[in-house]
Amino acid sequence: MTQVGLKSGMSDEDKLGRAIALRAIAEKTKELESKGATPMEQQTFVQGARRELARQKPDIRKHELSNEAARRYKEYNTQGTSIF
Repeated sequence: MTQVGLKSGMSDEDKLGRAIALRAIAEKTKELESKGATPMEQQTFVQGARRELARQKPDIRKHELSNEAARRYKEYNTQGTSIF
């Protein structure tokens, strides 16, 4: 499993799989639109499909970065400091 770049938590194969899945989601959304689905229904489908994709093919590095950001935010807000 090769890694591309230092900021990536995914192999080339995983990235390709995600790209293919995202393309399929876009095509399915266009199909839903042509069949008369409302924008809300389309958005709901896209959000659910992307959430499922993230569950099946997670990007570990993005997960680590988001956890670190949340930790720093909580730490900043619990120390009683103010940004104003």
